[in-house]
Amino acid sequence: MSVMRRLLDQRATFASLTSSLVLALASLGAPASSFAQAPFLNSGGGLPPFLASMQKHEVMVKVDLAQPNGAVNTAPKGLPVTFRILAQGQKVRDYHEKTDEQGRAFFLGIPSNPEVQMSISYEVLVDYEGVRFPFSLKGIPSTEDKDVLLDEFDPSQRLPENHVSLTLTPPSKGLEGVSVQHGSIELEPDEESLVVIHRMTLRNDSNKVLDMSHQPQGGLRFPTPEGAKQPELHGQHIEDLEVRGTSVYYTGAMLPHSTRKITWIYTIPYKHDTFSWSQAMPVPAQGGMIIAPRFKKPQHQKPILLNLDTVGGLGEMKAVSTGPNMTFHTIKVRTQLEPNQPLSFKIGGLPAPARWKRYALLAGVLLVSFFVFLVGTREGDTSDQVSRDQMMIERDRLLKALARMELALKRGRITPQRYQREKETITARLVTIYRALEIVEQEA
Repeated sequence: MSVMRRLLDQRATFASLTSSLVLALASLGAPASSFAQAPFLNSGGGLPPFLASMQKHEVMVKVDLAQPNGAVNTAPKGLPVTFRILAQGQKVRDYHEKTDEQGRAFFLGIPSNPEVQMSISYEVLVDYEGVRFPFSLKGIPSTEDKDVLLDEFDPSQRLPENHVSLTLTPPSKGLEGVSVQHGSIELEPDEESLVVIHRMTLRNDSNKVLDMSHQPQGGLRFPTPEGAKQPELHGQHIEDLEVRGTSVYYTGAMLPHSTRKITWIYTIPYKHDTFSWSQAMPVPAQGGMIIAPRFKKPQHQKPILLNLDTVGGLGEMKAVSTGPNMTFHTIKVRTQLEPNQPLSFKIGGLPAPARWKRYALLAGVLLVSFFVFLVGTREGDTSDQVSRDQMMIERDRLLKALARMELALKRGRITPQRYQREKETITARLVTIYRALEIVEQEA
């Protein structure tokens, strides 16, 4: 009789994923009912090797509840249990069951495949008192007596060969033992903004299960650096992460001595040629590696040579090279940061628009506003018709310019970012002119 051992930390071994694996797992269907049969798929029949070797197994998940006095009780009936199949860390399929009177959940179609087993891993998720408890499993389900899989399953007559035993402990609502590791912060410049790829690790070094959903804002908040925008989440297992405004919130639970990988991406608009990074976490944080390229990339019209500088003695800046014309500035921060102590450094060489362009745009807006004010306050002036004609000429010129921009966008002569920026400027001027024309028409 084989037993699948549970692993309470979140470590997993990943291998390369092939299209055969995806097709094989996608071909698996969930059982039609709770107590159906889980047929063993025999080899042969002209099937491809990865399908011919596919097997299904029965697995019993037993759930217990640890009590504060040290006792262990059986989980109540109806507790939701999810058995998750992952391929190279990515969720492929979930099987859902509920515990019976003895705290058991039975899964009758859990797959294994020796052809691609190195890329397959398993998880069990248990929902209890509003908290999802995740357990990573180590091991592969196996079945010695394959003949019984052809029979209808009845737990009163026999139990599955594969057993998984899980014990849930009451969750704590505090943050004792929680910290964040800034793994890497990669800076990627584009035409309109600086793209940041931020990889972090959330740690629970305590002996308690920690429920982050009870934090004051409904989760543990990770803010972007001041001035950043549009955070997005990437990677697997993001069900317990939420984006709200310019922050990401972790709303799930963490098992004792476990870690959680978090990858998020956000942007920093180009406003100045230097950006002062300041990012404070609500829990202790360990520094990481900041990486900025200093060479021309294929998508750039001209080189964008970023440079880094330390602030307050945090870390050390070094220039490194990974090949011909492949130079980077890096800062490695080893300092342990206290809660709400910001990670700080400076990014230079940003391709911010020239200040005279911003001043010219502002002057243009003020000039048009002053012109509208004059038109609205001069009554009975014989030059009203001239002013109206001038505004209509300007209106037609702007409409033609907008049409040319749209045509250039369709033909790929300008980027969508430039089109959007120019469109907003032209539209703002058109709105001002139309309002001025309306005032003139009313007075006429």
